This record gives sequence, C-alpha cells and structure tokens, in this order.
Amino acid sequence: MPEYNEIFQTYVLNFIRRPGIIPSEKNMQVINSEYKEDSNNILLQFAQTNKNEFILDYKYPYNKITAFALAVTLLSSRTFCK
Repeated sequence: MPEYNEIFQTYVLNFIRRPGIIPSEKNMQVINSEYKEDSNNILLQFAQTNKNEFILDYKYPYNKITAFALAVTLLSSRTFCK
C-alpha cells in the first residue's frame, strides 16, 4: 500500500528489491488484490531510475508485450499532458 511521505508531501510506493527509484508521477505498481499483505503480490511495476531511464518488472498474467504496452501508454499519456 502507498505510504504518506512527509518530505515529498505525497504518497509513495515501496519498490521492493529495486534500489535507485526516484519519485515520479510515472511510477506505478499493479498488485494482486487477493494477497495485499504479501510482498510477492506485485504483478507489474514501472518506475523511473534516472531522467530518461525506467525499469519494468512483470510476471504472470502479464507477458512482455502487454507489460511494455501498458508502460508506453502510461509514459506517453503523462508526458503529453503537460
């Protein structure tokens, strides 16, 4: 679950086992709602690591095509809204 960060005054996600994630509106996680308390419930995560670098982790039921399509959609929709 997102936690409130006093420094950034916003909610932040915990990207387990992924150091170097910088705060960004493009960061997201898709979780399995049946296992909210389990750290292995993350099905897909997309996060920014540098100005023009991102990570994309996924597992079943996503495959590389759907995970990439979702990430590109998320990235492009927020980039062109500004």
